[in-house]
Amino acid sequence: MMNVSEYLQEFDMFFDPQSIAIYGASNNIQRFGSFHLLNLITQGYEGRIYPIHPAQDTILTVKAYKKIGDVPEKVDLVVMVLPTRLVLEKLEECGQAGVRGIIIVTAGFRELGDLDTELEMTRIGEKYGMKIIGPNCIGIVVPKVRINLSPMAVEPIAGDVSIISQSGSYACHILFILREKIGLGISKIISVGNEAHLDIVDFLEYLGEDPETKAIGIYVEGIKRGKRFAEVARRVSLKKPIIAIKIGQTTAGMRGAASHTGSIANDERIINGVFKQSGIIQAETSIDMLNALHAFSCLPLPTGPKIGVVTLGGGPGTKIADLLEQQGVQVPLLSKNLQEELMKILPFTASPRNPVDSTFDTQFDNIYKKVPKMLLQSGEVDGIIVYGIWSTDSLKYWMNSAPENLKRHIHNNEMMDLFSRLLEGGAKSLKRLSKKFNKPIIGSTPFSRTIHPLIDYCQDQGLPIFQFEESVRPLVMMVQYAEWLRRQK
Repeated sequence: MMNVSEYLQEFDMFFDPQSIAIYGASNNIQRFGSFHLLNLITQGYEGRIYPIHPAQDTILTVKAYKKIGDVPEKVDLVVMVLPTRLVLEKLEECGQAGVRGIIIVTAGFRELGDLDTELEMTRIGEKYGMKIIGPNCIGIVVPKVRINLSPMAVEPIAGDVSIISQSGSYACHILFILREKIGLGISKIISVGNEAHLDIVDFLEYLGEDPETKAIGIYVEGIKRGKRFAEVARRVSLKKPIIAIKIGQTTAGMRGAASHTGSIANDERIINGVFKQSGIIQAETSIDMLNALHAFSCLPLPTGPKIGVVTLGGGPGTKIADLLEQQGVQVPLLSKNLQEELMKILPFTASPRNPVDSTFDTQFDNIYKKVPKMLLQSGEVDGIIVYGIWSTDSLKYWMNSAPENLKRHIHNNEMMDLFSRLLEGGAKSLKRLSKKFNKPIIGSTPFSRTIHPLIDYCQDQGLPIFQFEESVRPLVMMVQYAEWLRRQK
């Protein structure tokens, strides 16, 4: 029996290949295979790249080879973006050349009723000891080693969250959201497609042992090996959170799943039961899942279901509290003693009940440090959402847009520097408090990462910041997962 290290090495041709060959790239950059090659080149993949093309000697400045057998070494990984009719022939050639791993991007098989060809793919793979991802997939993304075998022209951030997707579109389109909206770092993204050979269970088991993965997201259209999936998922959930989106549950969705990857979507009641027993937490939307993965990857789990809401505005804080309680999380009324202590530092206009509404408070130290510390120290809450993560961009707007006679009054670089230090110091304080009390703190803001540098800074420093009510679902899912873990003891 293989130990963990040996097991992980069985998949290193996908996640740390020293050489990659691509069928389907050409000097026409509008070709799908060319997108994959361009990403390898432009994003700095340091291994050896071998385009395979029957007519062209050089493709996008890289020396090309007529056949895989002409390459002067055994290639670790081959990506096929070929016409459907050529896949089996080239798969056989790859096996004869000693290739270890194959990603078949080509579509047009089981999703169109051609199951026999996929069975033949599996037979050829097993004949030569090759592992095959696909067909009808996008590829894989491993930022640590500069691999982006997707067609998306975006450079992902390296991190410790991994995602398995039966939908190729989800697997690659989320790259923009991860970078531009959430700032979430990725360990691995795996698009499994039709799962002719390797399937979601194989990679869930792999990621469960992967030391570079702290949290796992899965997009599920259907499960081929239900019993094995449940066994593996439960074992992995005891070590790492798994967040799932189940697509294809409605009549229209089932039609989409069948025509897209050829999956037969499982009965919703059955799959929900499997998820619940296995400790898998379900998300309704992609944003909720990705936000939750961000929170799981950098925050401690809540020790119970009681959440404190700290807010600089009554309306947003009230809505956050409503949504928390509607989803089964408690927003407890704080004790009389704690309320009295809070009012000693808050303005008379504040409400200390929970939500703790410090509206019109100009003392940033209160919302970013003193109030969260008092709540966590009290033991009356198990986690906190803080609405009111601001930025210096408002001041910059006034300074840049005001008439010249007004600029002389408000343009004060020392004031800008002080304001910046206060906000950055507040973000650091929230992160320190979360670590000190071993309880999650999530930020909520009206701003976005791409416009306001402070949001970018917070997210990159390991303090999850989400827009308005988006802060609720990640914390709810953390409470659900923590409660499931406690029941397993």
